[in-house]
Amino acid sequence: MPFLTKGKTNWKYILILVILAIIVGGVILSYMRYFEREMVSLTRFPGIKKIEKQPKIKEKQSPEQLLHESIVKSFCDECRGCEEAIKGWGKLINVNYEIKNIDLNEDGINEIIAKGLQCVYEFYSSPIGGVTGNQSFRILQQQNDKWIKIGSISGENYYIKKTKTKGYYDIVTDSDVGEAGCLRLIEYYEWNGFYYELVKEETKNRCK
Repeated sequence: MPFLTKGKTNWKYILILVILAIIVGGVILSYMRYFEREMVSLTRFPGIKKIEKQPKIKEKQSPEQLLHESIVKSFCDECRGCEEAIKGWGKLINVNYEIKNIDLNEDGINEIIAKGLQCVYEFYSSPIGGVTGNQSFRILQQQNDKWIKIGSISGENYYIKKTKTKGYYDIVTDSDVGEAGCLRLIEYYEWNGFYYELVKEETKNRCK
């Protein structure tokens, strides 16, 4: 070969060849690695789109939680801190209430009368019913999987009468009027989906 002389090694040309071989080899190796990555990305999951992160599904409330929330909300117009009470299951509202199931319109579905709800302001809490024993009662009816308030009554006790108004049983309560042995009777009747108190002239005092 022209760059080799007889009996001598031309190290200059050998070094050039080695350098060229290293450069060409590096280029080929880099291209092969790039080509391999592209082929893997195209053939690993052909035709499948990137999986998007699914939104977190809100935990479904139990019937007991829904009923509790409805009962507390029915008391919101008279007690501050309602949202905190719902989230904390009664942080500012006394939720040691009692419920009674009763079918007020005989449609086969029970309404609920809740007794014992009361506001608890700051660090003060009075006994349920206060000093006289009069209490607040909430009447709720299930409508389209929701509990809707259809009335509020107050007194020491309530009684379901045998008479009806618009298909709903009338209700009467007795309340302490502050006189020994005397109670104030209040009647409630249903009208257009809500229980209303009779006019005051029709209320009566009952004394033992």
